[in-house]
Amino acid sequence: MAVDSTHPEYDAVADKRQRVRDALDADKVRGATTKYLPKLGGMEDDDYNNYLLRAPYFGATARTLQGVSGLVFRRDTQVTTPAVDAASALLNDVNGRGVNLDRFAQTVFDEACSIGGAGVYVTLPQAASAGARAYTSLYKSESIINWDETIVDGRHITQRVVLKESVTIRDPDDTYKRKRIDQWRDVYLDDAGLLAVDVWRKATDIDIGGQQGFAIVEHYEPRFRGVRLRLVPFVPINARSIGFAPEDPPMLALADANIDHWRQMADYRWSQHNVAAAVSIVIAAEGFEASEVKVGPGAVIVLPDNSANVTTTEFSGQGLQPQRDAINDTVGHMAALGAGIIAPEKAAPETAETHRLKQGRESATIASTVQTVSDGLSQVMTLMLNLSGITGEVAVELNSDLVDSKLQPDELRAVVEAFQSGAMSFETLHYNMQRGEMTRPGIKAEDERALIEAQMPALPELPMFEGDE
Repeated sequence: MAVDSTHPEYDAVADKRQRVRDALDADKVRGATTKYLPKLGGMEDDDYNNYLLRAPYFGATARTLQGVSGLVFRRDTQVTTPAVDAASALLNDVNGRGVNLDRFAQTVFDEACSIGGAGVYVTLPQAASAGARAYTSLYKSESIINWDETIVDGRHITQRVVLKESVTIRDPDDTYKRKRIDQWRDVYLDDAGLLAVDVWRKATDIDIGGQQGFAIVEHYEPRFRGVRLRLVPFVPINARSIGFAPEDPPMLALADANIDHWRQMADYRWSQHNVAAAVSIVIAAEGFEASEVKVGPGAVIVLPDNSANVTTTEFSGQGLQPQRDAINDTVGHMAALGAGIIAPEKAAPETAETHRLKQGRESATIASTVQTVSDGLSQVMTLMLNLSGITGEVAVELNSDLVDSKLQPDELRAVVEAFQSGAMSFETLHYNMQRGEMTRPGIKAEDERALIEAQMPALPELPMFEGDE
């Protein structure tokens, strides 16, 4: 088997992942042309290009992902680390490129929530030096092409993972030109159970005398404090579990509906274009040549046949209504699949309770992904710190309060009145305002009370009445 061989479980979900990946990007859907938008019967290339260009793409999949991600990350990710300054410094730059943990966590969550997963590789420095540290590299699920596991004492132990990468190299024929090529990073435990890494490229990309196949361009054996590792530092994070077994993309049904909606829009716009323009008809004696007639603004029609008659046909009736109805049905279907945030506003106002129920329904589908990503990132960050010389564990907790619990004006008025009347303590008032997202994050009730008292202006002294002592 060659290094680019893919795992059977990878192959089983590859097309599903690709459909979701494409649905997230309008240009990819259009670029796939006949894969998602087949030609109509008898359609020539020029007609098909116009058919393709006229179809607007309604990015429901991407909008839904943005909305769900915004719901999770509207509050800061909570992190517990070993009590050393170096730990905070590492978490402020988890990938060696200045990306902090919160931004990194959002990228991992977006991949898990849409495509169904991602993987994080913890890379060690190849050479020991002062200040050397481990850092993380994120791999999309499509790049995790093969793996091998074994079970030891009931635990799944990774023996090998093959990661497909795309890199830019200098063109050997032109110093100033760069080209993109694929390479494969084979991370494995050797016969002695020690970590090793091989980087493979196609022989044609490294110009090995016209050879075919693959060749190793780099081999190294990562070490921590001079000692080789006995584990593969890679954590696969799915939507609902941590492990290599692929899961169907959570947004697959929405992506399919989104692409179907695009096909419907293409047919509708094509039909609309074809029937909207008036068609000129010339009724004339036999032998009249139609090429002699010009129509359109500014055109003058000269008919040599006195008996000729010119008329037009225009579209009327409800021929396009069934297509519009089908499109509206699909929009409703997308909303039911999790795209409620893109549904048209209703004329009637929505009650706060109805709004919460809708959000609660959506949150139920992503709560497990929030927990899984939190658990996976806890493992990743603990591994990164440990391989950077910092002992201890890291706990990462993404925001799991997915329902917008902001207080409505009448609710706020009620709790304030209860506090003012003595029916509610300040601590209970502060608790309700925290749940309603009306206080600063991390401020406790006693701290808020102290700030209020410190900022309360002193009451002026009352003047003494005449005769008072």
